[in-house]
Amino acid sequence: DQDRLSQEAIKLFQKLKKDFSVFILSNNTEKRVSQYAKQLDCDYVSFARKPFLFGYRKIQKKYRFNKSEMVMIGDQLVTDILAGNKFKIKTILVDYCVSGK
Repeated sequence: DQDRLSQEAIKLFQKLKKDFSVFILSNNTEKRVSQYAKQLDCDYVSFARKPFLFGYRKIQKKYRFNKSEMVMIGDQLVTDILAGNKFKIKTILVDYCVSGK
């Protein structure tokens, strides 16, 4: 429900981007995803239709990655982790919780 990312999230992405190519792969709308990608200065795929593999293929093709170079970090078992496993890339499940609620 937030329009702005926390400073903690922005710092995490900045740290990751020092060593990795970082992308947002989201089932959400172009309008919603683009505002976060702009804040993070990273590329994205909206309407990814996870757990289908459309978005994974799009990123792999555009950036010419081997699957061994890709990792899905996500907080949803079905959309993120299942799809990453189906695409045969490494996956990392994170525990997402919203503080203060």
